[in-house]
Amino acid sequence: MDRITLPAERLPGNVRDPMILNVEGKYYLTATMPPFWGKSNAGVFLWSSDNLADWVEEGLIIDRESIPQDAWAKERFWAPEIFEYKGRFILAFSCNHPGTQDSFGVFLAFSDSVKGPYVMQDPDWPLIAGGIDASFFEDHDKVYVSYAQGDVMISEVDTTEWKLEGIPVRAIERGEEGTWDHDGVEGNFIVKKNGRYFMWYSSWTRGYDIGLASSDTLLGTWTKHAFNPVISKENGETSNILCGHACVFVMNDGREGLAYHVHAYGEKEVLHMDIGDIDYENITPWVSQE
Repeated sequence: MDRITLPAERLPGNVRDPMILNVEGKYYLTATMPPFWGKSNAGVFLWSSDNLADWVEEGLIIDRESIPQDAWAKERFWAPEIFEYKGRFILAFSCNHPGTQDSFGVFLAFSDSVKGPYVMQDPDWPLIAGGIDASFFEDHDKVYVSYAQGDVMISEVDTTEWKLEGIPVRAIERGEEGTWDHDGVEGNFIVKKNGRYFMWYSSWTRGYDIGLASSDTLLGTWTKHAFNPVISKENGETSNILCGHACVFVMNDGREGLAYHVHAYGEKEVLHMDIGDIDYENITPWVSQE
């Protein structure tokens, strides 16, 4: 398909870190809401669409005003993701509370409907302390979560109590000095194609770029692709355009779509969100145009 570009003037608007889930042929989107830096946002918001181009506001599914004032999960709701598992919907989001808990944690909420209402597991007890960008992945009847702590980690999840199980594996490490992903990696999202695992990830080293890694085993050795970054300001003439925090979802025609936000170098506001399909057999670097 032709890439869909959603300018900030259209719904879902000025948002970062998009995550799209297809539920019975309808698309649902969560994302980081403004303000992005220094101030709290309202919580976690949900949009829906029948065609990926026209979006409808479904409203807040996590409202910060309903959370106790002294809770850890109270400010700066970040990088939400909805994971469908055995008929339930698990919402993961990063959050902190400056002055109370300055470090971020990953918190969970649960619902029987993608639209909610969602019930938080515990606003004072995160699934992951000191981590962000949690993304769930089901494989061989087990659930895993990847998350960022400077590097990208993967851990199995106990789905009875929804807590980490076993020893986390360091999957994607920061690059060496002078590389595009040296400062840190985040925005992780795992898919499986033809028995091989692929992970999309981002780095803020040069502003924001998207890379890809792959592995034969989920908890084994991940190899960064030689042509990384895949989506980058360096891959085209528009050298000031930054792209980051991609997610993958199934489109209604069966293909996989990739969504990510785009902003200009030095600017915090988002220019637009891009959505395109993926051909894993013929991936080549590209740049998103302004």
